Amino acid sequence: MGRKKLFKVKILLPVLLFFCLSFSLQAQQKSPSLPSNGFMITPLMGLIDDQIPTLYYKRYFVNDSSSYFNFRIGSEFLSKMKHEFSTGSEFHSSRANWKLGFEYGIYREKSSLYFGVEVGHTVIRSSGGYLIPLEGSIFKSNRYRAVETNHSHRNRMRMVSLQAFIGFRYHLNQHFSLGAEAALGRGWFLSEIKYDRDRQVADEKHNGRINDFIPLRFISLQYSF
Repeated sequence: MGRKKLFKVKILLPVLLFFCLSFSLQAQQKSPSLPSNGFMITPLMGLIDDQIPTLYYKRYFVNDSSSYFNFRIGSEFLSKMKHEFSTGSEFHSSRANWKLGFEYGIYREKSSLYFGVEVGHTVIRSSGGYLIPLEGSIFKSNRYRAVETNHSHRNRMRMVSLQAFIGFRYHLNQHFSLGAEAALGRGWFLSEIKYDRDRQVADEKHNGRINDFIPLRFISLQYSF
């Protein structure tokens, strides 16, 4: 997207709401000596590949000495961006994202191999222009083409994606682990441009589909309890 600034980082409230609700779930099978909940954060991806860090909460339905199965829900940190066009006009946008999926893992001594599926939903609201996703935008925050518009307001780009992932995790102890994950996905987007009513210009919609693969989606730190 050219030059942009990332600022005012906050954690989305829905993550905390789902965290509270998840404690009401009953595990179908689990060992009392093994964790039944977990938090996973991807703290470094904003520095490595221009990705926005994500916080996940996990609820284990099965967790024994050989394997585990959990439900996971996550959200990127809320971000706002600013882009300057060659004409000197400015484009402002705010981005929100959440993810929902299931994960199955197999334990191997102090490590585990896991895989699963995830559904993602991204909403970007903007003024002064609109966004068209490019290849790679499912997993990276800078893969968009910004288009300048005049007399438009309440522009919005939405993308829903279906993702499959595989990862490896090294367990430092029963509670802390480090992981790395690869993923592929397909996304469907809709970009809507709302013009000022006094301009007598019809609103616009642009839609499409993109495919994406990333060999290192993120490096994660997980705490299980």
